[in-house]
Amino acid sequence: MGPRIARRKWMPALDFYETEDGYHLEMDLPGWKKEEIQVRKKGDRLEIRGEKAEEQVVQEENYIRKERRSGSFVRTILIPQDADASSVKAKFEGGILRATMPKKKEKKEPEITVEIE
Repeated sequence: MGPRIARRKWMPALDFYETEDGYHLEMDLPGWKKEEIQVRKKGDRLEIRGEKAEEQVVQEENYIRKERRSGSFVRTILIPQDADASSVKAKFEGGILRATMPKKKEKKEPEITVEIE
């Protein structure tokens, strides 16, 4: 009988940062396919969900070490109030998911000079 492999819930690493014109998310998902990932806006949150089926090639008791992940995950990010979440765009390339949300365009009211009586 081989060594036991500890299982724990896996969450992919992500970075979420702000620039002058918007918000950017980068998430590492090496070995995943675009079809296994979903990005959704749900209320005031951005939800990233993934599900990857396990490839059954070797019986688990034959593994000495197993670190490649299968299964599912859900990550949720609070959308900043000044983000235009209706314009969120996502791209998956080279094992990295990138999502961007521009900042809302501020509607500047015209400046009016008020006459003093």
